[in-house]
This record gives sequence, structure tokens and C-alpha cells, in this order.
Amino acid sequence: MSILPLLRVVGSLRHSLLGLAVAAMAMLSPSAWGDQYVIAKDDAVLVTATVSTSPLQIQLSWPGEWRHTEFPPTYTVQRKSRTATSWSSPVAAGFTGYTDTNVVAGQAYEYRVTANNPSNTPAYTGYGYIYVGIDFPMVDQRGTVVLIVESGIGAALVSELTLLKQDLIGDGWSVIRHDVNASDSVTSVKALIKADYQAAPTQVKSVF
Repeated sequence: MSILPLLRVVGSLRHSLLGLAVAAMAMLSPSAWGDQYVIAKDDAVLVTATVSTSPLQIQLSWPGEWRHTEFPPTYTVQRKSRTATSWSSPVAAGFTGYTDTNVVAGQAYEYRVTANNPSNTPAYTGYGYIYVGIDFPMVDQRGTVVLIVESGIGAALVSELTLLKQDLIGDGWSVIRHDVNASDSVTSVKALIKADYQAAPTQVKSVF
């Protein structure tokens, strides 16, 4: 029996192993001020959300500041469902936030906030992403993830790996950890994963 394909671990992990910051899944294209390049966090849209059931709405907020641009950017917001492959048309937003009243309780939405300043030198575009729902059912059991750790790295990152495991468990995963040596063959590591899958084929869904 073949093992499951390697799947990406999904969910709302609070932290990640090597410093993938929460920052509401903020991402950005690099920009520069003069000849000095800046880190992504400085130019990303650090978006947060507040929900309300009466009235029913989702309020997005971000800091009313900008760095490394001559002029303040303009902001737009797009929305889609988690499984959709395309975003809605951009809607103009305020300088520090946007309120979405076209929402339904029990559903969740992914938002993309874009900060744009084509007049900047160079042109600046920053992004912020967040996934929000009102009374959205919590997923408390996603299945089992097989965590493969190289023993040398494991010894150096004890606290980080402990936190990673806690985050995975908190996100609804059961964790099976294997510490392997860098010299171990691919076949032997694959055998560990295969054995875990064959022991619980409906539960083992991912490898990290």
C-alpha cells in the first residue's frame, strides 16, 4: 500500500519553527527607501480583525502609518472563501481599516488588504492576509501529522520543536515524532512514515 502524498500542514499555528511570524499572514514585495532595503515586516499590512454579531460585521484594522515611502499609500480590500481560487474585485478601504457588513454567521472569509503607492520611488505595494469567521465551527481534530526531525537539529532546537508540537496539537493535530540521523537512508525514513500510515490509514494525513 502506498503512503499518502506529502501534504502541507494547514491551520492557524500561532508560531512556526524558524520564525515565520504571525503578523496575520502578512506578506509583501520588497521595497527600498533610497538605496537602503528594508525588511518585509516594516512595509507589510499588519491586519487584525474584530467581529460583531449585532450588528453582524467583520471589522479589519491596520496601523495608520507607513514607512519608507514619500506619501501615504491607498488601501483596497478583497475577499474570498477558503477554497476559492480567485479574489473578489478590490474595494476601496480607509487609511486604517475596513468594515465588511456583507457577512453570514457560520461562514469564514479570507481577506487580502493591499497597500499601494505607485508614485513612490520605487513603486510600493504591500499586502496583509487574514482569515476570519463569525460563529465558525472550530476544527478540533484534523488527524495525525508525522513529524520528522534530524537528530542534530533536534538537539539544537529543543524549545522550538516543543513549541512547534504544542502549536500542532493546539491546531487539532495528533503528532507522531521520529528523530532520524542525517546519514539514514531515504528508504528507512520512508519506512517509518509508511508504518505510521499503515497503522492508522484514515488518521495519518500529513508529514512535517
